[in-house]
Amino acid sequence: MGSLADIMGVPVNVLSDRELLGLMRLYMGNDYMNRIFMLSVDTFSFLSENPEQKSVMDDADLIIPAEKIVLGKRQRHFAKNIVKGYMSFMYLLRIKGLVESMYIIGDGEKQTEQLAEVCKKQNDSLIISGSCNINDETKSEEEVINEINSVMPDIIILAVEDGKLFNWVMENGQKLAAKLCVCMCDIAERVIKENSSPPGIISALGFEKLYYSMIQKKYKGNTKKERIFNALIADYNNKNGE
Repeated sequence: MGSLADIMGVPVNVLSDRELLGLMRLYMGNDYMNRIFMLSVDTFSFLSENPEQKSVMDDADLIIPAEKIVLGKRQRHFAKNIVKGYMSFMYLLRIKGLVESMYIIGDGEKQTEQLAEVCKKQNDSLIISGSCNINDETKSEEEVINEINSVMPDIIILAVEDGKLFNWVMENGQKLAAKLCVCMCDIAERVIKENSSPPGIISALGFEKLYYSMIQKKYKGNTKKERIFNALIADYNNKNGE
């Protein structure tokens, strides 16, 4: 199903939205946990400095781009309706009955709450079984794992900074009871910004379109990030004689 694009030594899955839907239905019917990694430019920057961490993804069921820039020029070689970013996954949350429950692990209390609100916004029947802040020192990793396994959510969303995320998955990934673990590598802020309702004053003044256009410009028209990504790929190719 689909094909692979080798990006800095990482086999990124290139598949259509329909194929992703089919896989999600398969995952939701499994009696074991599958794992999806969503990789951003920031993730590849992290991996360029910590190449040994790539091994954490060796048993991943899917590795997909978190943002369009990851596939870049490669997109022209594939179908137009391929998965280009995290929105393909968010769309699946809107399908009634596909995903019933979710547990969210975030990088801070406020961020975790906002991400839960964004996911719930996609589908009001979605149950947020629980959430936790990975930086909460009052709760041990064992307590978090026990809490997750007691509610057995369909999906665990792991949305934390890459260094913490890869370490957490490596240490705890095999202890979790869920149908799917989605590792949102370093994109929680973008997901929240692009999918949250604008502040009340913005809506009252009728500036919603301007608000969202500014957010889209920040994330989708980021030429600086594109230059950084191209430099990362060039450096990787140079080191590996490609």
